[in-house]
Formats: sequence, structure tokens, C-alpha cells
Amino acid sequence: MNRLLLTIPYCTKDSTLALHLLRWMQELQPTGYKPHSVLIAADAEVPKATRQEIFALAKPMFSHAMAVGVPVPPDQQGWIPGSNYMFLKVSETIQQNTKLPWLWCEPDCVPIRAGWLDALASAYDDCPTRFLGAHVLQSNQPGMPPIHLSGCAIYDAQAHEGMKAFCQGNGAFDIASANFTVPRSINSTLFQYFWGKPDLAPTFKEIKSDGDPENTIPMGYLTSKAVLWHRNKDGTLIDCLRKRMSAKVAPQKPITLAPKKQSAPAQQLASVPA
Repeated sequence: MNRLLLTIPYCTKDSTLALHLLRWMQELQPTGYKPHSVLIAADAEVPKATRQEIFALAKPMFSHAMAVGVPVPPDQQGWIPGSNYMFLKVSETIQQNTKLPWLWCEPDCVPIRAGWLDALASAYDDCPTRFLGAHVLQSNQPGMPPIHLSGCAIYDAQAHEGMKAFCQGNGAFDIASANFTVPRSINSTLFQYFWGKPDLAPTFKEIKSDGDPENTIPMGYLTSKAVLWHRNKDGTLIDCLRKRMSAKVAPQKPITLAPKKQSAPAQQLASVPA
């Protein structure tokens, strides 16, 4: 397994989510295990103290850590132009400074289980194409390609040269680059993608009830093969995963055997839900 460069871009709006994500990554990682590298890319407008806090949290988890400040121009702030500019400058930095393949991991991406980064690195080792991620199908939506590679994917170190042309204009870089990225990528089941609707990002609960909002996703929706989910912006997926992990490692209460005459009838035991 070769090393992978984890790249986490964020702006002021996403800084709290980036902290939440890194704390969760820390919980998933075995103590002392750090074969991969990280690049933390902050919008230069993020307060210095916040940038220092996020980098200090990330650094101990990786064999090599880098931090860059990206001066996003005022006229390119916001979701699509800001994301495009950040991708443009980060991909350029990577092409000039490293030979590692890299994962574009926005703060609303969530690792699902321990060993997630190793699994992605191993899959890319076996990947015959330049890019690896989730292929997103569209239902004849106007202005959208029939299929595109979700932007939160693994790219080769030289991706900037081919991708820079798609980081201009008003369209998101992953949509604009569909004709370029799809033929050069593999659709991997390690990535699970569900964007949802504008201003209605997916939110998670262990079990969805009838009265829950339409954007509520039950935990059973996660596939068994996926190691990285995109997107969840309110932290609820991490909260649910953390509860599941705590339940697995929590010490079990001692079992006290009751006298036989007080044992529950077999039919009552059988009626208890699993």
C-alpha cells in the first residue's frame, strides 16, 4: 500500500465542521499509526487562531503534515466559485510539491469506519485509471451531465494540468469536468454519495420516523462496502457512528442467572425484538 495525501479544504463557515471531522478521524485511528500525509488548506480569511487549532489537531495523525493559506479573491467567495478556486490552487500546489495521489476530502465528507484511508489507498494502488471515486448519475436534469465523478475523489499528483480549465466560470468543477474525469476514473463502492437538495443536506438518525424531515437518512442506508460518505453538514452522521462505536466497546454488565423457577417463558424471550 502506497501513501495517500489527505487534503482537507475549508473556509471560515466550514471551520467548525473541519474540527468535528478531524476529531472523528482521531478516534478512528490506532495510536501511533500514521502512514499517510495530510494537507490542510484554509481560506486565508480564516482567523489565524482557528487555522492553528485545526492544523495542530491534524498534524499528530500523519507522517507528514502541510498547511497552506489560499487567498480566495473577494469576488470568488461562496460555495461554487470559492470551492473551484480552492481546488485550483490546491491541485497546483500538489503538482508542484509532491508525487502522491491525493484525496479531496471536504469537511462534509465522513469516514465510516477505522482503516478507511488505508482502504482507499489500497484501492487506488489497484486502480488502472488516474481518478477513483463515486460516479453520480443524473435523471435528465437540465444543465447536468448524465454522469459525473463526484469532486470528493482521489486524483493523481498531476491532476492540476487537466483539471484547471474546469475551475473557471459558474459551474462546479466536478460537473464541468465530467467529460474529462469520467473516462479517466473508476466508480468505487468505497465512496457513498448523496448530495440531497440545495439548502437541505442529508441529516442522519439511527432509525427514521414518519414525522422526520424528508432529508433524514437512517443509518441502515449506509452500504456495507463504503468507507467514506459525502455529504453531511450537521455532524449527525459522526454522532451516530460514534454512538455505535461506543456501544461496541462499552463493557458489558455482569449477567446474574436467576433461579429456574423465575426464568422467563421461552415464548416471551422469543418475542423480544433483536
